[in-house]
Amino acid sequence: MQPKYYWIGPVALVFLCSCASQQDIYTLDHRIAALERHNLTLEQQIKTKDETLVGDENDIRGQYAGLAAQLQSYQDQAQLLSGRLDAVEHQLQQNPGSAVGNAATNPDRIDQMSTDLFELQKRMNAIEQYLAQNGKTVPAPTPAATPAPVPVKPEPVKPVPPAASSQPETDAELYVAAKREFDQGNMTAARNGFAKLLKAYPKSQQADNAQFWIAETYYREKWYEKAILEYQKVIENYAKGNKVPAAMLKQAYAFVNIGEANNARLILKEIIANYPGTSEAESAKKKLDAM
Repeated sequence: MQPKYYWIGPVALVFLCSCASQQDIYTLDHRIAALERHNLTLEQQIKTKDETLVGDENDIRGQYAGLAAQLQSYQDQAQLLSGRLDAVEHQLQQNPGSAVGNAATNPDRIDQMSTDLFELQKRMNAIEQYLAQNGKTVPAPTPAATPAPVPVKPEPVKPVPPAASSQPETDAELYVAAKREFDQGNMTAARNGFAKLLKAYPKSQQADNAQFWIAETYYREKWYEKAILEYQKVIENYAKGNKVPAAMLKQAYAFVNIGEANNARLILKEIIANYPGTSEAESAKKKLDAM
């Protein structure tokens, strides 16, 4: 009689399912690790762009400073040339036959000085217009003399009472303030507020909620890769909290938005299996049917 091996089929099926589940988890973990590397690259690129912008701004400031210095030099030259021109004209008026200006035999001297002065004024006008159009202050010519300041009798300084010491904000106050910013659409302010709460009160009862809303700010800004990583912190760091199903559901939505439907299906199936009867499980079923 042939031995009966009816038990082989079920055992093999269980073994294959276990392998598939482990492979799926490995694939998902690998994808999250890749997202972390991608996010680090993006942050480095943003930092590089910021440094480049700062360098460009410094170069522009240097150019403006050079133009302002050139304008001041032109103004000084114009004042000097104008003074010389006045002196020559005065001497010619006093003694037309003198050799100082030699206007009788060389009348081009005054004309040349006038032309030089005119060209300097044109250059100054061009620089002044350029600086004014770009919101820069045009340096005024150096005055001949500065009047002495009028002494002012100082008023007696009134003593300022010491400010009352402010009490540190509680975790509840920080949470309410950050959530208000979120509801008003101020994602950056909300994110900073929730991060402040986590730093000041890492063991707060609101910590898992704060981390969830940090992930939500990135989701609202359509930075889905970053949102996936922040939702993962809720899942890993607050595994016993009530925000885990919601974090998993939004993580699956984020995967869909970046074209990773397979990873999204894995998470949605896990929600249905581990959190039956919840609103998140119902939403996961609908999402799976629509995919």
